[in-house]
Amino acid sequence: TNKSKKIHYYTRIKHINDSKYVEKLQYINDFHKATFGKDNSIIPYLELTDSSLDSLSYVTANSSFHYVTWGDLKPEVIGNVVPRIKEISNEFASVELKYMVSVDTPAGRDYYYVNEFYRIRYSPSRMFLLNYQRTMESIFDSNQLDVLGNEIKLGITNNSDMELVHSLDLTKLSFVFNRELWYFNHISQEGVKVFSFRQDESDYIRDTYDQHDVKIINMYEDGNIDFIVYGYMNRGAYEGRMGIILYRFYSLDNRIEELTYIPLNLPYQFLKEIVGGFSYVNQLETFYFHINETIYGYNLITKELNEITNNVNLDNFIFSREGQFIAWEEEDENGMSNKIVIYHVEKEEKFEIEANNGRAIKILGTVGTDFIYGFANESDIIRSLEGNKTIPMYKIFISDYQGNILKDYQKEGYVIRDIEVADNIITIKRGILNKENGITTIVPAEDDNIINNLDLDNNDLKIIEKDIEGMGKNCYISLSSPSTKSSYKYKETLNTIVTQDTTLRLEGEVQYLGRYIVYALGEVEGIYVHAGEGIKRANESVGLVFDLNQHLIWERGFTKPSNQIKNLTLNKDTSSYDSFRASVALLIRYRFNNANVATSMNGSDLLKEYFGDSYVNFTGASLEEALYFISENRPVITKINQNSYVVIIGYDS
Repeated sequence: TNKSKKIHYYTRIKHINDSKYVEKLQYINDFHKATFGKDNSIIPYLELTDSSLDSLSYVTANSSFHYVTWGDLKPEVIGNVVPRIKEISNEFASVELKYMVSVDTPAGRDYYYVNEFYRIRYSPSRMFLLNYQRTMESIFDSNQLDVLGNEIKLGITNNSDMELVHSLDLTKLSFVFNRELWYFNHISQEGVKVFSFRQDESDYIRDTYDQHDVKIINMYEDGNIDFIVYGYMNRGAYEGRMGIILYRFYSLDNRIEELTYIPLNLPYQFLKEIVGGFSYVNQLETFYFHINETIYGYNLITKELNEITNNVNLDNFIFSREGQFIAWEEEDENGMSNKIVIYHVEKEEKFEIEANNGRAIKILGTVGTDFIYGFANESDIIRSLEGNKTIPMYKIFISDYQGNILKDYQKEGYVIRDIEVADNIITIKRGILNKENGITTIVPAEDDNIINNLDLDNNDLKIIEKDIEGMGKNCYISLSSPSTKSSYKYKETLNTIVTQDTTLRLEGEVQYLGRYIVYALGEVEGIYVHAGEGIKRANESVGLVFDLNQHLIWERGFTKPSNQIKNLTLNKDTSSYDSFRASVALLIRYRFNNANVATSMNGSDLLKEYFGDSYVNFTGASLEEALYFISENRPVITKINQNSYVVIIGYDS
């Protein structure tokens, strides 16, 4: 630029013959405008089947015509409505519209972020609306800091389960709402917008660009807050860069200060999947964070970076902010979890719980300030031929961070498959082991419950919903005690200028936790270790699954009505092969033109030897979801009962 600043940008180019993008975008633009004018012409494209969708915060093609056309509101669009083409082919297109609207209300003018998503199919005779979703989010404004009774108005939002972080006496409150961090002091009646990229004088382009988020790490009793901003930086010294910035808010001085900046060369859609899990700053000024499978501890004073542990994935890792500890499993050379390590982030001490004498150990979750784990006999663990593992536990424990057992559960004749924790009730998913002819299976049994009498956080601050005439459902924060004044004083923070370099550069390339990326509704829905989980999620959200190299793995809606894979003949194997190995050998001969298959290797080793990481193990998906692969001429190995496998090469209606 003329200021000697280098700017990097990217785009994607997709060349399609006759994509009909002009007609598709025209249809979307006409539909969009019709919603503002109560235009009946869009009714044939709507389903109008779900009367429960009576909210302006989330509108679909199943909502009533009243809500699709903005209910009783008369919104005005602010700025330009720019279509973003997410996917396009000759027939299909997925397009996103993001913009802001304003609405005049009796209390003043309200502003909202709006996101519309369209998935359409073109035909010469008409357009088909396959999916329509619109979300509407209030922009929290200083003009709305009036406290009605003992409530703070949030407005129209889909974020009614957001985290409220508060002091022990409930007089200080902080929360993140639409990528803005807010702080309230109920005693001094002050409201502070701690962090936001949004400005009052704006072009509404930077403000609505949402590829970043804010996360509260700690809130101290004096009102100070540690928080991170991660993703794309809309403004400031790091404008245009990707990464994580750790800030501290000093409530007494009403200022924020940058503590460290970690540059990361990842787009926000991927960054949010690997950053949002665990981060913490202790009283010794050590910043703990978890990226990929490594937990780091960075001393903000000495600038020393340590790896607390590595090879920790989200399946065997837990964090308790209340209990101030993290815990993870460690595996032996056979891939069995034989130890749980508990690390207290304030005391910086480690404790271990070991499994021995042929036992395995498994982390299950947290409850209050404690955690839950279980033991299993290694002889009961079920290993499928394709490499999946099921761990039936015979006993579970509730323990504090030092390993002191507070409660246990064991019932004769039953094993524990998993647990679910809701409030103070622990639901135990049980089963019965069945061993026949050397094969172990689990027969599901009725659930059981543990009522946890341990002290849990009694949070009197909560979010409630109210129906407001003409506005639909609005959300409010219910405070612990009534206000003494009718309104709060409003403040904005000052940014402390830091003269020293706070940059922390991590060695090596940051990788993703999973291999399979689910993409739906114009966003990355998640990154999954197991393809089956990703395919199920993509099917639910009408999406796609990619691998890390952006190769398409699975796509909803593109399965042919019938298909038969040519040049592949099935035959009943009568050799000494087991059926899984015989099935793998068939795929190898098909893929590599009748290559000679090694006779000394089992099925799992054959897959790794011939296919590397290019085969897809999507165990857990349904048969209907599997037909996509056969539709694309990719044969599928399927287990039809315990250790009995076949190959599917075709199907009809």
